[in-house]
Amino acid sequence: MPPRRKVTDADNKPLRSTQVIVKPPINSDRLGLVTGTYLATLDLGMIKKVFNSEAYFSRAVRKYLERFTRNEFVFTGKNPKSVMYIRKRFEQMEEVEATSFDMLVVQSALSLFIYGNAFILKVRSTNASGGRVYTDPFGRVRYPVAGYFVLDPVYIKPELSESGSIKKWVYSVPGYQVQDFPPRNIIHIKDCPLPGSVYGTPFIYQSIADIQALRRMEELVEILSFQEGMPLYVYTIGNKESRNVLQKEIDEMTANISNMAQNGAMVLPWTHTVEVLGSQGKALNIKEYLDYFKQRLFSGLGLSALDFGEGDTANRGTATTLSEGVIHTVKYYQKLFINAWNKEL
Repeated sequence: MPPRRKVTDADNKPLRSTQVIVKPPINSDRLGLVTGTYLATLDLGMIKKVFNSEAYFSRAVRKYLERFTRNEFVFTGKNPKSVMYIRKRFEQMEEVEATSFDMLVVQSALSLFIYGNAFILKVRSTNASGGRVYTDPFGRVRYPVAGYFVLDPVYIKPELSESGSIKKWVYSVPGYQVQDFPPRNIIHIKDCPLPGSVYGTPFIYQSIADIQALRRMEELVEILSFQEGMPLYVYTIGNKESRNVLQKEIDEMTANISNMAQNGAMVLPWTHTVEVLGSQGKALNIKEYLDYFKQRLFSGLGLSALDFGEGDTANRGTATTLSEGVIHTVKYYQKLFINAWNKEL
C-alpha cells in the first residue's frame, strides 16, 4: 500500500485536518469578476425601451403594481413612541420632498418590477430635517435624513474597490452633472440577484427574445393580411378560339385598368378572362405559432392569458386559481421592500 500523501499549503507546510484553505476569486475581464463581486452585463436602458413599447410587459408591471399597492402601508412596532416618531419624521419629509410616502412606495415598487432594482437616495441635512445629529456604533457622525428620492437605475453605476466592495455609487444622467453617493446613502432593493452580483435580475430579461420573436411573427401576419386583402388580378385577352390579339387591344385594356376607379367595374367580351391569384386556401396557418410564443411570453411574465383579458374559456374557479400565483409573487416583492425598510429604520 503506497504511503499516505501529506496535504500542504502554498508554503509547503503541513495542514491540520481542521484547516480549510479558500482561494481568492480570480480576476477575469471576460467574466467581469472583481475579486468576488461582478457587474452583471444587463442593459437596463434596453429594458426601459421594452417597457415603453411592449404592451404585454407594461400591462404585467401595472398588474403587479395594482396588487402591490392594494392595501396601505403602515408603520408598526412594539414601542409606540418609536412608531409615532417615525410617522412624524416621514410627515416632515413629505413637506421637503413635496410628495407623499405612498408615492415613494409606488415609484420604488415600479422600479423594482421593471428593472429588478430600486435605488432610493437618502438626502441628509440638518436645516431641512427635524432629526438630530447622532453617532453610529462605529463612532462616525451621522446627519439626519431630510428626504428619500427614487433614482433611475439606468443611470446609476457602482465603483468597486480592489476587494470587491462598493466604494461609491455614480449617478450620471445625460445633460446633468455627475453625482457621487456613498453606499450608506443609497437603499438598494434588488430582485433575485445572482451570487456575487451587484444588481438584481429583471424578470423580463429572459423573455425579451420571446417578445422579439412574437413581434416578428406579427409583422409576417400583417404582410400576409395585406397580400390576401389585395390579391393579384390577371387579365387574359383572347383565347384559343379567338383571333390573334393585336398589341393595340392590349394597350387599350391596360389604359382602361389604370384609369379605373378603385371600386369601379368593367364589362368585358367573352374573349377576355379575369383570374384572381391569392393563396387559394393554401396559406400558412400561423395562429398556432403565435399562440405558442404568446404562451411563452405569458409564462415569463408570471401571468396567464386570463390576466390579459384573453381567457375566453376560463371560468371563475380557473381565474381564482391563476390569480394565486400572482398573489404569491406580489407577497415576495413586498417582503423584499419591507426587509429593506426595516433595515433602514
